[in-house]
Amino acid sequence: MCGKSFNPKTDIRQASFNFLWAVLFDGYSKSNTSLPTRKFMRHHDVIMETLSPTSLLHAMPSLLKFPNKWSRPLMESLKSRDEMLLHEYEKSKKIQGETMQQGRKSAVRSTMDIFVQQMNVAFQLSEVGQIFTGRDSSDMFSYNHVTQTIWGLLLAGVDTTSSALEWILLLLAAFPASADTLRNEISEVLGKRKPSLTDKSYLPYTVAWLQECLRLSSVVGLCPPHVSDKDFTLGGYTIPQGTPIIINIWAIHNNSDAWQDPENFRPARFLDDRGCIRPTWHMPDYLPYSRGTRPCVGAVLSRSFLFMFLVRFVQKFNITLMSTLDLESVTRFGQVPKPYTVVITKS
Repeated sequence: MCGKSFNPKTDIRQASFNFLWAVLFDGYSKSNTSLPTRKFMRHHDVIMETLSPTSLLHAMPSLLKFPNKWSRPLMESLKSRDEMLLHEYEKSKKIQGETMQQGRKSAVRSTMDIFVQQMNVAFQLSEVGQIFTGRDSSDMFSYNHVTQTIWGLLLAGVDTTSSALEWILLLLAAFPASADTLRNEISEVLGKRKPSLTDKSYLPYTVAWLQECLRLSSVVGLCPPHVSDKDFTLGGYTIPQGTPIIINIWAIHNNSDAWQDPENFRPARFLDDRGCIRPTWHMPDYLPYSRGTRPCVGAVLSRSFLFMFLVRFVQKFNITLMSTLDLESVTRFGQVPKPYTVVITKS
């Protein structure tokens, strides 16, 4: 689509799927027209629509207990998900088993391989534990734990990653002066060399630009529910133990008491007077991946991928916004930009 006006949503979504599939299962689809890809994306959409805050089943989960036109597609999609996960798990287990039998060093191709290896370790520890303590520790890495963690990364990752990429392209096109500053820093530090994660320390404006993108977009507007593990007081209210707690990340990121002109895109807010990146660990109002002992499980993966994508895209392409600028978001599973069109040309 280079040189032509188009909406990048479909291409971004396929790229996000390919990236996550390769990391989790060691493989990718070159086209969204292949049967496995179409099948996965179809079931993925059904599940994501159910999880959306605007979904009827999300508002009335008791409907899942009864046969109806809303729950039936979800049940079918969940069944397909379980079959897909079992297939990938068995494939990884077979490869790891053959490697061990042949006495070769275990080859790690994917996240699933790492989990299967840890399951084997847990099984061995379980046998030792039963011998010496009489306790079974095999639940350290159970099949359900592994597959649900993998699915959580894939389920949330495809949509949140693709939404973040949509925001990146929109903001690059919407604010060309900021994009030029970004391009100049990257060109000065890297030239045409491919980026690595170690380059973050030498690209403060690039890191600040990405952090401001995540703040302004608030891709995950509402944090998934957590549960209080004890009674506590917050803002004069007593919160009893076991209370579901949902953080409104969008409201925090747009709070004028915490951020000066929060409606404006201003990467410099994350830089100090010397132009160095301000550490975000002491910013209680910056929560793109939540906080606490159970933040987003894919935070490290997401930060790395978005940084690499942003730098490489700016090195290779120019982007121009062809539609009217509108930074209002639409609520799906997360916050996505309204449809827009751009023209992308090679630098």
